Amino acid sequence: MPFRLIDRNLNLDIEFSISLHGEYSYKLCDPILFYKNIVGNVEGEYKRSSIDPQLKSEILNSLGPVLAKISAKGIRYSELPAYNNEIADGLREVLKSKWVETYGIELDFFGVTSATTSEENQKMITDLQKKAVYKDQTMAAAGLVRLAGQTRCGATKARR
Repeated sequence: MPFRLIDRNLNLDIEFSISLHGEYSYKLCDPILFYKNIVGNVEGEYKRSSIDPQLKSEILNSLGPVLAKISAKGIRYSELPAYNNEIADGLREVLKSKWVETYGIELDFFGVTSATTSEENQKMITDLQKKAVYKDQTMAAAGLVRLAGQTRCGATKARR
């Protein structure tokens, strides 16, 4: 899933892929709509497993706009589990017309337990953050002083 990292302090704006891990549940809020639009054309037993893949796909498609709003606030992907309520509320809003008004179901719970990215992406983000720090002249000067101090200390140790 694409995620945009925006760090206004560092003037950093990049997009990369993340994987979300978690769970969700839904509940029946209008049995008549559910029967009419989902189950009514099924002969015999109707199992939840018949609709779950479709609902999961709709959640994944709806996550894009919700995560875009969250990332615009400068929230990092690793912080997403702390924003479960905001993500769930955003999903409810995006899914309302289709799920509630057409299927007769609503998102009951949505929780992200972890958000990860590839090792390669994480390294890229870390490198960009390190480089972006030096756009601030004060930070760049501090880095140079630190490097100069390390060289001087290294030279002193070599003389002993």
